[in-house]
Amino acid sequence: MTLAEEVLAVRGARQAVFEVREVDHGSWFGDWDGELAGSDVYIGLMGGESDAESVRVLLDDWTFEQVAAADVGPLLTRVFSGQATLRKRTSLFFSPLTCWRHGSARPPTRRGGTRGGRTNWPRGRGR
Repeated sequence: MTLAEEVLAVRGARQAVFEVREVDHGSWFGDWDGELAGSDVYIGLMGGESDAESVRVLLDDWTFEQVAAADVGPLLTRVFSGQATLRKRTSLFFSPLTCWRHGSARPPTRRGGTRGGRTNWPRGRGR
């Protein structure tokens, strides 16, 4: 949670604190929603135990499975700084697969909605 909260604070989010609660037998769920660079954003994090090595990340309509806990901060940083492109892809048996890459030549913007199967997020405003 701390890494995600730090990313939100650096990006200028007010009240960058996740609400965390136990879900079932040591599993936990934490979420945050608010405005970030002029867009409404929702982030949820789920772990199987209190010191989970990997987590599920929910980012608006996107779900990232098995994200190393140490990579949550860098993932969110790249998404919200415009250094990541999110695309829906179809994998074996036609189940949706979300891929992300950093270093896109064209920074995404959230206000543009979706374009070519991509969801766009705002660039930071010098924060």
